[in-house]
Amino acid sequence: MKGNHQFDNAALAIKAILLLEKNSLYIDLNQLKRGLQKAQLPLRFERIKSNPVIVLDGAHNEESLKAFIDTVQLYYPDREK
Repeated sequence: MKGNHQFDNAALAIKAILLLEKNSLYIDLNQLKRGLQKAQLPLRFERIKSNPVIVLDGAHNEESLKAFIDTVQLYYPDREK
C-alpha cells in the first residue's frame, strides 16, 4: 500500500503480533511477512486511470485526508495543485 503512513500501520501490526507472542500465542512470522506483502485495501490510493492520472481514496477524516494529500505529493510531486 502506498503512503508513508502505511509504514506506521505495518509497524503497529507487527508490534501487536510480537506482544501476542510474548503472551504465549504463537504467530508464524513467515505468514506475517506474506500478509504484509499482500496487504491491500480497495479505494486507498487506488489509481484507476493513468492519463490523466485519477486516484481514488476513501479518506474519511481529517487525518486520512492529510495522509492522502501527503501521498499525492510523494508520488506526483510535479503535478499542479
